Amino acid sequence: MNKSKINTKVGNVSGVNIQNSPDTIVNVNSIEENKPEPISLMKVPPQAGISKLIGRKDDIESIKELLKKDTSIVFIDAMGGVGKSELCRTICNDEDNEVVGWFDYSESLNKTLLKIADDKMIGTPEKDAIELKRVKSYLCSLGKEYLMVFDNVEELSQDEVEFVRCLKCCALITTRKEYKGLGKIVKPYSLDLLSKEDCIELFDYYSNKEHTKADEADLKKIIKLTGKHTLALELLAKIYGTSMTIKTINQLLSELETTNFDLHNFITANADTESKEFIEHMTKLFDIAGIKDDEGKMHILKNLCILPSLPIPDIKILEWLGEEKENDLLSLASSGWLKKENDSIVMHSVIGATLKIKLIPSYDECAELMNAILNEIPTDVANPERYHPQYLPQCAGIADFFLEREVYDENFSFFYHELAGVYKDKGEYAKALESYEKALAIKLKVHGAEHPSTGTTYNN
Repeated sequence: MNKSKINTKVGNVSGVNIQNSPDTIVNVNSIEENKPEPISLMKVPPQAGISKLIGRKDDIESIKELLKKDTSIVFIDAMGGVGKSELCRTICNDEDNEVVGWFDYSESLNKTLLKIADDKMIGTPEKDAIELKRVKSYLCSLGKEYLMVFDNVEELSQDEVEFVRCLKCCALITTRKEYKGLGKIVKPYSLDLLSKEDCIELFDYYSNKEHTKADEADLKKIIKLTGKHTLALELLAKIYGTSMTIKTINQLLSELETTNFDLHNFITANADTESKEFIEHMTKLFDIAGIKDDEGKMHILKNLCILPSLPIPDIKILEWLGEEKENDLLSLASSGWLKKENDSIVMHSVIGATLKIKLIPSYDECAELMNAILNEIPTDVANPERYHPQYLPQCAGIADFFLEREVYDENFSFFYHELAGVYKDKGEYAKALESYEKALAIKLKVHGAEHPSTGTTYNN
């Protein structure tokens, strides 16, 4: 049997022909007669060599052993920013894996499964139910030669848990929540923090500087201050490696102590990485980064931090923010504030939350981005078959961010009104009502209760 690698090979597995296209759609062209109807899998394939995975060799072997035994599904749980996704990428790129599907969790597992099929946002409840059943039936027919990843899963409903239990293929599910008691074929795997020795190796690797024996005591103090939190340590190493002002590890330690940066107690207590206290300490890394006076980089960070943590093609970001920002974009990626994945850019959710608090983006600073993304959203809601709003999550992220800060703009009202129509057509009436209420709140602030436009929203 030929082995199939993402972006490298074409193979035939159990009668299913898998062929990768340039837009990363895997088309299932033929199947055995006793299998359900094939689907086209939308996926973000993992890329080998994005970064070096340090200190996770034992975790990788343990998870692979679990998948080889009776266990088919492994829930990998840990706090945000300790490397769950990178661990799965490494496993996916292992030569032992024949077919890999990588799916970014979106709102719910059911909606993620619908996006696997065709990335459509809307359809009638009846059509969605039929499509969801078709997708689940097909995925449940796949054997253990398939490995799929569902990344950053939040809350699973009971019927979604039952679907997971029905899978015969191997699957890795990353989550910040610990799941237990899911049955014999589903095993939880808690990812621990790195050892002190691995943290030292990670720091040297990402700073691109090898510490000396004289640096070791100070470096151990720095690692303790980070609580051995992978993302914080990686970001700090990249800041040190690219800084024009911080020349020594002792100087870096001094800067951290001056700002009272200390994550140790929060990590020891297994604190939520989205908690106010954790984020406030992360903001102190920005204080020592030396980029607050760089207008171009600040503009990029203020705009991208209000978007959800989803990959966006870098060419699209430059189209929105200006092609002259390319060098700044690449510089921010090399210094750890952004991450380059294939031809896309993504900001980690922890870093995004940090920058929202630290930079406090204003409406005027983000208006250009907001209008550019709104222009990406087609308005042909009346024709669901043609409605493919790829950047709808980005629109929602911007609108929700400013509405929470009581910034009212009629463009947001238009967006919420359109989104309400989408939810209404899908039969999700609670979400439709919530979106209509947001649209109405903006109309009341902008135009008042007597304006005809406000009346139209009332009628909906």
